[in-house]
Amino acid sequence: MLSPARTPLLRYGGAVLAVLLATTVRWVLDPFIGAQFPLSTFFAALVFAAWYGGFGPALVAMSLCSPVITYFILPPYGSFFLDSYEGQVRFGAFLIAGLVIAVMGGTIRAARHRAETAAKEDRVKQRLLEQEVVERRGVEAALRVEKERLRVTLASIGDAVIVTDADGRVNFLNPIAEALTGWSTGEAAGQPLEAVFRIMNQETGKPIASPTLQALRGETTGGLADHAVLVARDGRERPIDDSAAPIRDESGRIVGVVLVFRDVTERRRADEIRRHLAAIVESSDDAILGTTLDGTITSGNSGAERLYGYTAEELVGQSAALLIPAERFDEFRATLNQIHQGMNTDHFESKRRHKDGTLIDVSVKVSPIRDGFDNVIGASTVARDITARKRAEKRLAESEQRFSRFMQHLPGLAWIKDLEGRYLYANEAALKAFQISRADLYGKVDDEVFPPETAALFRENDRKALAVEMGIQVVETLLQDDAIVHHSLVNKFLILGQDGNDTLIGGIATDITERMRMVESLREADLRKDEFLATLAHELRNPLAPIRNALHLMKPANRDCDDLERERAMAERQVTHLARLVDDLMDISRINRGKIELRKEVVELATIVGRATEAVKSSLEERGHSLCLSLSDRSIHLEADPTRLEQILGNLLNNAIKYTQPGGQISLIIEREHENVLIRVRDTGIGIEPEMLPRVFGMFVQAGHHTGHSHGGLGIGLSLVKTLVELHGGTIEATSRGPGAGSEFVVHLPILPGIPAASAIHRVPEDPPRPDAAVADTEQPTRRRILVVDDNLDAANSLARLLRRLHGQEVEVAHDGPAALEAAEAFRPELVLLDIGLPGMDGYEVARTLRDRPESATIRIIALTGWGQESDRQRSKEAGFDHHLVKPVDPDLLSTILRDYEMTPTAKA
Repeated sequence: MLSPARTPLLRYGGAVLAVLLATTVRWVLDPFIGAQFPLSTFFAALVFAAWYGGFGPALVAMSLCSPVITYFILPPYGSFFLDSYEGQVRFGAFLIAGLVIAVMGGTIRAARHRAETAAKEDRVKQRLLEQEVVERRGVEAALRVEKERLRVTLASIGDAVIVTDADGRVNFLNPIAEALTGWSTGEAAGQPLEAVFRIMNQETGKPIASPTLQALRGETTGGLADHAVLVARDGRERPIDDSAAPIRDESGRIVGVVLVFRDVTERRRADEIRRHLAAIVESSDDAILGTTLDGTITSGNSGAERLYGYTAEELVGQSAALLIPAERFDEFRATLNQIHQGMNTDHFESKRRHKDGTLIDVSVKVSPIRDGFDNVIGASTVARDITARKRAEKRLAESEQRFSRFMQHLPGLAWIKDLEGRYLYANEAALKAFQISRADLYGKVDDEVFPPETAALFRENDRKALAVEMGIQVVETLLQDDAIVHHSLVNKFLILGQDGNDTLIGGIATDITERMRMVESLREADLRKDEFLATLAHELRNPLAPIRNALHLMKPANRDCDDLERERAMAERQVTHLARLVDDLMDISRINRGKIELRKEVVELATIVGRATEAVKSSLEERGHSLCLSLSDRSIHLEADPTRLEQILGNLLNNAIKYTQPGGQISLIIEREHENVLIRVRDTGIGIEPEMLPRVFGMFVQAGHHTGHSHGGLGIGLSLVKTLVELHGGTIEATSRGPGAGSEFVVHLPILPGIPAASAIHRVPEDPPRPDAAVADTEQPTRRRILVVDDNLDAANSLARLLRRLHGQEVEVAHDGPAALEAAEAFRPELVLLDIGLPGMDGYEVARTLRDRPESATIRIIALTGWGQESDRQRSKEAGFDHHLVKPVDPDLLSTILRDYEMTPTAKA
């Protein structure tokens, strides 16, 4: 039994020695027990100090143990700051337990001291009783002091503290606990702990059992789960962390619980941020490595495993030199030095080595890793695989090189602009044509390079190209360095980006200046050819007119003169044939120029067939051919140009007549086939060689030309027929079994549907009938005053004689325009047959002048000319002509016009 008379020096010295002994023992036992029971020796020191010295030495011992524990025992070692949750909890529990031990030890020592005092002074009970009362009062005062000291201590702790009695009712809250729970100590005193300290699961919202109940039962308690929240009195929720420990009396009986907890909102937020950052790092496709400043790898994500081929376990602890080619390691070390010195680094491209030894192109970014004091303690290296990009860049560079070489060798100009019209590329040919260098052109728009008119044209064409998906083709002009305005055929088109949107405008130009000169020359030559053909036709028709008139005048009145009539008829047929050749020649010219037009109307095919066969009747008789005509039982109607349709049949029949030996047979067969009509012209003539069949419809091709069977002609009849058939929407084909086996031409034309055979049809007016001599003699035209105007004396005089002798007309003749006007004023004609190609004042001007005069405004004016093109007919109509006849005019037709033409006032009157 120790004497209570110990001096303070012994009591406090014993406490210090106990702490030193506890520290030494803990140091010695550390290799054996490690982190297990780290504070056991210090609790023993506290118990000894409290038992030996009381409350004060116990507090001293606890104060001396605290720095030793934080610096040597609890991590991080060598620091007075506790940054781990576990360390903080252990140290807090040590403090609380130390206080309790100090209080309890002091109390126990005082009680023992009283008991020893009472035993020693047993002989002097009164004195001892009085002394015991005094001492008891001192102990009570000391207890009050110690209680106040404990209250102050708990109030000054940074964590929230709640103390309960053995029934779990609150009897103390420090200010932090009051703030977190919303209860003051006065309000909470006597309340069940569950009412003041309400905790629940943040995720489920369900209450959680308080660890205090476990402590009251003497069970070991642990911290709350991460999702526990404290519900304050005002309903506010805070995530917390807590611990609880029972308070025992000297007999070991639990007399209460001390509950320590803290608000971990900021820590939870920081943990959440760290988890998010860790997830981002781990899920990144980039390879992310943590290294020390000397290049030792400390961590690696899954992206690093994929890029380098090593697992994270294989990488950690290795030098970064494992992944970096030797020639690149100095580059990496220099970057680490920059990081260590606090310098910023930019992205750079480098090489890395895969586990299999292959080199990888990477883009690297190195960033510092800092500790809590902002000191650089390592580096984070982010590497992105750019192998595919580098390959693509290489392919692109090669493609651009090929593109550049290709563009430079283009025979024309090539350029590329952006959507604002700025030039991004131009080949050498374009630079030469633009008369500008590449440096001066790039980045500029057309207005900065070309004259305003040229730039405006280029911009407008660019705008059109942007509006058309397939681009446009236009002709543009540009004055080049040779001082010549060059014409270029320009293709402008959109260039789409990878996203499919318009990004650029491309242009390719081919110089067509020389081609346009050639085209213009050809056009002029073609025009001269057409003019020549028209003039030729005019000049051919002029002599034909008097010849035909003379032949008609030679027709004997006495029909017994057979020989004379036969010779005259032969000459007339040849004139007619020559006239038809001239007409075919002019039709081919019109077709070549696209000037031929069809004047379609509803026609009955039988009528056209009748007219065509009538026209070739004399030729059939001359050659001794027989014509077999087979028509359809049903009436067939077409939508066609009657004149051209008769021309088709006439040419085919004349062709058959010409290439069939005398005495042959010609067949004209009309058949219906579904919605088409088939017109067959078959002969027993010389036939067509097989190699000639594909070319028989060609221009200037004559069957039999190479076999000695050529029968003259220009070789344009069948070509004209094919064109006219196709203009009617039909087709034509030729067949032959070979030389000597005859030939057949089959025309397919669409039938006009929906017209019944019996329906009223506008029938094609036939040409005025060609009366025979008997009719001509008995049906003479009414006598009229007729003015004939022609600068060809033979043509004018022969026509005048024809009109006087055969038709009994009163005729005057003039040979130029002024003479015609004078004669018209003096003669007052009812009909004027007027040539157009007069010297000086032409026929158009004469007609207009006549129409302008009141006395001649109503007379009939008929053009009688060698000019027979459509433009000539249109001009004659505009000049005031009532009719347009082309030389040589068939005398029978002229007779019919004179006989049947009703002399009514003209519409132009």
